[in-house]
Amino acid sequence: MNIGKYETLMAVVECGSLTRAAQALGCTQSAVSHSIDSLEQELGFALLKRGRAGVRLTGEGERLIPAVRNLLNSAEQLAQTAASIRGLESGTVESVVVGIGLNLSTSGFPEELKETAGALGALRCTKNQFIAEIVSELSGFAAAPAEKSYLADYRRCSLVLGRRVRYFRGDSAFDALATGIDDHGGLMVTFDDGTSEVLRSGEITLRLQDASS
Repeated sequence: MNIGKYETLMAVVECGSLTRAAQALGCTQSAVSHSIDSLEQELGFALLKRGRAGVRLTGEGERLIPAVRNLLNSAEQLAQTAASIRGLESGTVESVVVGIGLNLSTSGFPEELKETAGALGALRCTKNQFIAEIVSELSGFAAAPAEKSYLADYRRCSLVLGRRVRYFRGDSAFDALATGIDDHGGLMVTFDDGTSEVLRSGEITLRLQDASS
């Protein structure tokens, strides 16, 4: 089974056209079309209907998409597990550094980011005091991880819950609605086809049209 063909299919579905999917995947439109044609031949039925307005799924394609999404999720989890095993067995992982990116201002940001980027605003303390406060709070959480007292504040202060988000997995992007945060801190989302997933890694952004409305 060629996972790449299913990744291409999902990119086409999410982007709505072969051209935009090719741009997202960093390949030619011809390569995308060939991959879809090859997948349709393997499966024995058409997946997409092509028209002037773009492409859309056939009835068979709509039935297949939830299974495709599960396949890609499983493939990603498998890769992550294998990477973790390799790191543990090799003994090369001695420490982990967790970075936190915080913006104090959106001044100077490119126009395409100003609508989606968040900022804390001016600080009423020095940078060192600010950093010390973050370290103190994180140390408190680490001292009693089972309590998870931070989750209520995390949910209350989240900027994405109830909003449309775009989730990036490898070279593909998927649109979904952020519906909640589970008890392990994972972001719960519902995709347009009705399937749900908990995101524990990767990158998300707010959808531009929602962030500007």
